[in-house]
Amino acid sequence: MGNQTSRVLSHKKKYECSKSSSNTSNAGSRRGSITDCFIKQNQNLVPVKNEEEIKEKDRYQRMHYMLKLVNKRNILTTFNQSPSIIVKSGLDDGIWTIEVATEYPDAKIIGLDSKLPDIQLPNQTYYRTDIVHTWPIPANTVDFVYQRNMGTRLQKEHWPIVLRQMFTVLKKGACIELVEHELFNHQLGPVSTEIREHYRDQCKQQNLALDPQQIPILLNQIGFEGIECKVIDVPLGEWPDETELKHFGFMNLDIQKAQFKNKKNEFMSNWGLTSTAYDQMMSQAVEEIERYRSFTRFNCWMAKKPLL
Repeated sequence: MGNQTSRVLSHKKKYECSKSSSNTSNAGSRRGSITDCFIKQNQNLVPVKNEEEIKEKDRYQRMHYMLKLVNKRNILTTFNQSPSIIVKSGLDDGIWTIEVATEYPDAKIIGLDSKLPDIQLPNQTYYRTDIVHTWPIPANTVDFVYQRNMGTRLQKEHWPIVLRQMFTVLKKGACIELVEHELFNHQLGPVSTEIREHYRDQCKQQNLALDPQQIPILLNQIGFEGIECKVIDVPLGEWPDETELKHFGFMNLDIQKAQFKNKKNEFMSNWGLTSTAYDQMMSQAVEEIERYRSFTRFNCWMAKKPLL
């Protein structure tokens, strides 16, 4: 991400990757914009039932709005005609489905998850189901499937199962879009690298450490075509010179600090750290971010089910 410019990367796996960073613009006050995103949109917030859910749903909401600001929209895929049936695989906090249901009022929005949001618009349908099981949707009926933030929920062996479910329910010529941030940040200092290795070991133990480069390979094996990957690097911290990128970096750091705060007890236990040692490690890692110009990489894969 160093030079913050766009370039196209060519790969041998029958897909193209375009690496892009956002154009500079006057984003205004970072905290003012965050207020606009996280406070003025309270009508979209999904009711929750306990403090732990509140914290995690808040973090997912912040990530949703950050990505929406970075991408300027909720869906990167371009449609030849407006989709009639849209499926969201895994619901996170439910915000994406609510906003897309509003953007596409004539479409039916179907959400699949083991935990369902409490808010449901008239053109939304939710199914309480584990997405690794057979989806309760007829084959060849769906125009678009969207999935995001499943890297820490889907074990490696479940990815082919879920992608095959997508392929089955899609109409011929219909599209999918998969958005995942890489589990480990880039351009890290020594303390941040130590945290990354702790987290990497934990993900391996939980069988969650899927190599992002495996996604297009799996898509190709299942039968998808036109596989494309857009890579979006979001700063971590306020080190960029451009106002808009600085704003994104502030938001991204706030989101990741929330994750390590919310998961403190779990990470302390898994990593064998005391509370004091954990807090010191996190504090030092934040200090390193500006110096090493760290960033988070988001991969957005788009693919189609063949017409024939």
